[in-house]
Amino acid sequence: MRWQIELIFKQWKQLFRIDVMKGSRAERIRCLLYGRLIMIHIVTQIYAFSAGHCHCTMGREVSAVKLIQWLQRKGRLCQSIINNRLSTLMEELLNSLSRGLLKQKRRRKTTFELISGQIEF
Repeated sequence: MRWQIELIFKQWKQLFRIDVMKGSRAERIRCLLYGRLIMIHIVTQIYAFSAGHCHCTMGREVSAVKLIQWLQRKGRLCQSIINNRLSTLMEELLNSLSRGLLKQKRRRKTTFELISGQIEF
């Protein structure tokens, strides 16, 4: 589990550039940090929805990196927020999930499968 948390912070640094802040004024740094954290929260909610949908309908896992890159490509997420078209974005996302946003199939168990096997319901 610790490794999964470290991967999340690595993705934040890599994809959201949370470790790079331009400026020296405290107000600017705070504004940049809050803006990025809000964007991370929005993307996390979209990822959770996508992951649940894929798990229930296809039995597969969504790649967080591929999803985030898809949202960033052509400014999809920003434009849908600005134009108040998140529902259109979500429809487009659901149609794109099976075409390249899923994790590759592999022989060894995924983290989700390992965790599910250890917890009794």
